[in-house]
Amino acid sequence: MKNSQAAEWVGALVSAFLHRAAEEGLAGDAFSQAARALFDGICDGAGGPDSVALEADNAVLEVIDRRSGRLVRRYLELGYQETANGILLSGESLSGQPAQLVYLSETAIGKIHELRGAGEDGPRCDGHDHPGGRT
Repeated sequence: MKNSQAAEWVGALVSAFLHRAAEEGLAGDAFSQAARALFDGICDGAGGPDSVALEADNAVLEVIDRRSGRLVRRYLELGYQETANGILLSGESLSGQPAQLVYLSETAIGKIHELRGAGEDGPRCDGHDHPGGRT
């Protein structure tokens, strides 16, 4: 599919969604929820929610205003990496220096606790004997 065809197809999808939302009287929070459900459905169909590793050179920030319930989407020049260990956002500070934000998953936090000796206090070898009497 060429870019012009894709743009036309997306335009038709958006037009149909907006027309249907107007027919149903969707506004405010209900409209935002429907738009989010549409976007989530498209994304789940494209790659599935079970993707293990994701990486992108830019990201889309989606915000739902707490007062109005309005959904706003912003496109950002922000690197994005996601694995089972968490999410890494990469960009630049106001002074142009590289900057990163890291959000660790529960899995990663558990691994850090184990490395620091604060993890689960139990044998890892399923009761097998080791030299020196440790199990």
